[in-house]
Amino acid sequence: MCGILATYAPVNRLSPEAFGVMRDTLFHRGPDDYGFYRSQDGRTMLGHRRLTIIDLSEAGRQPLHNEDKTIWVVFNGEIYNFQSLRSELERAGHTFVSNTDTEVIVHAYEAWGDDCVQRFNGMFAFVVLDERRNRLFLARDRLGIKPLFYYWDGTCFAIASEIKAIRALPKIDAEFDMAGLSDYLTYGYIPAPKTAYKRIRKLLPGHTLSFEGRPQASKPYWQLSFENRLELLNGDAKHLLSRKLETAVEAQMVSDVPVGVLLSGGIDSSTVTYFAKQHSNNGLITCSVGFDDEKHSETQYAKLIAEHLSTQYFEATIGSDSVMNSLQRTAWMYDEPYADSSAMPTYEVCRLARRQIKVALSGDGGDEVFCGYRRFATFEARQAWPRAPWLGVPAIFHDRKGYGTFRFMTAASELEQYGSMVDYFSPSEKRQLLDGDLARELGEYDDYWYFRQHWREDLDVMTRLQYLDLKTYLPDDILTKVDRASMAVSLEVRPALLDHEIVEFGFSMPAGVHYQKGHLKHLLKQSMEEKLPDAIIHRGKKGFSVPWQSWVEPNREFIEGFLINGEAVKQGLLNQKFLTNKLLHASGAKIWTILVLEQWLRNESQFVYQERLNG
Repeated sequence: MCGILATYAPVNRLSPEAFGVMRDTLFHRGPDDYGFYRSQDGRTMLGHRRLTIIDLSEAGRQPLHNEDKTIWVVFNGEIYNFQSLRSELERAGHTFVSNTDTEVIVHAYEAWGDDCVQRFNGMFAFVVLDERRNRLFLARDRLGIKPLFYYWDGTCFAIASEIKAIRALPKIDAEFDMAGLSDYLTYGYIPAPKTAYKRIRKLLPGHTLSFEGRPQASKPYWQLSFENRLELLNGDAKHLLSRKLETAVEAQMVSDVPVGVLLSGGIDSSTVTYFAKQHSNNGLITCSVGFDDEKHSETQYAKLIAEHLSTQYFEATIGSDSVMNSLQRTAWMYDEPYADSSAMPTYEVCRLARRQIKVALSGDGGDEVFCGYRRFATFEARQAWPRAPWLGVPAIFHDRKGYGTFRFMTAASELEQYGSMVDYFSPSEKRQLLDGDLARELGEYDDYWYFRQHWREDLDVMTRLQYLDLKTYLPDDILTKVDRASMAVSLEVRPALLDHEIVEFGFSMPAGVHYQKGHLKHLLKQSMEEKLPDAIIHRGKKGFSVPWQSWVEPNREFIEGFLINGEAVKQGLLNQKFLTNKLLHASGAKIWTILVLEQWLRNESQFVYQERLNG
């Protein structure tokens, strides 16, 4: 796991020293080592910050190259099938000088060109420099586990693991993307390919992009297929899933440093822990975090699994006083507004784990692959409700009981019904919250454009919602959260349930396999029922939520002072009068969303000021 950076620019635009400053903003992603390469023509530079996981020797230092030094790579992530690929490439005559998975990428590109990505099983983001063709080739893994951002202003092209490295580029055009900031208020994140900046984009999951004098259109290389749904007997399906789970976890245990598990006590992380224990050579370390509010804590279930599987268990507790302290850290970690408050406990469990281990498996992705979100079942049940879209949604702003029900019943389509269940601010709330000029500018804006891109009417209701979340919420919220929180403390996290073969298998099942008679994750629970305690298999889902009600009131004075005369008002994004009269009486989740936006704007204004101050 590492931080990567690449630039293409006129020779006099970017010095190696300035490039080094950009690269070292990623120190937290790779504190163990660093590397640098400049192309023969001086225009392209590659940089790397290394977290040593496989081949701890200097031979694993990046950028890595092929035999004649015409192909170079910087890589973030893991290729789990690298050993079999290496054997195949060696038989074809390629020579290796390290034992890393990184070097496999170099020779795989040399052998198979852009199609090399089809061969990789793993989580990855990488940049290949092909000096023979004066070309850069970018790729991101199928599910979007690892991030990759890029910037283009007509003369300079920059690629990095995090926005902060690009943001440190001298003379950058850092104009805000107001549509992206509006999207943040809807989704709680800025959906790909957008970012908070017009000229910085996210490479989409399962896509590649080439640069040959200018960036070409990105290309997809992987997509789920629903044409041939498997028809397996129930017993066959659960045993096949169990084998696939074990195979994936065993592959992801490969490491030259100890591997542990982030254990929440839910069935997803408990499943990963079970198989990790079977393939752990030493005592398996598990880590969990809870809240001082028992209603939001799950540590009793984590302890139960740790005792059941005899793991070394470590635990931490988060108090309500830590919430406001995390505001600055959240803005720094995510580089753009990001509202999911579970980033706080995720950071804390990663920080706890890093004291014990360098690599941890997680259960992320299980809800999308195996149909685990309660909102899926709620959505299906609500389909029986009467609908009255002609009534229209009132332009009100509060969390009064019944408002969510009214929005659902008056939604114009099923897609907008689902949007009413998951958005942070409704379209009418946003128009009131945004400053007048900006609200008018975005008056006809389609707030649910992102969902519309991935809404599949040809799928049954449950699979449709699973697929939507897999393409939107999973990469832009869940995986973003885990990557930044873990790398902030230099911890590699591997979401074992997102092995693409497990994902393909999960979505190949016919309707009703994952959701039966009101029971979510039916197939996964069946496959694990003889391996895990009943208390884990049959308990309700709690989630990693923050106890809002216990912290809003004690912090209200700070909140008011922070928001009423803040940057969001000064820069004409938010309506001051509306903030005063409405927002400060809204739910904690809505308040947190605006606090994060405000803190990010403050960080940004200070960054711009420093840049100008330094000339």
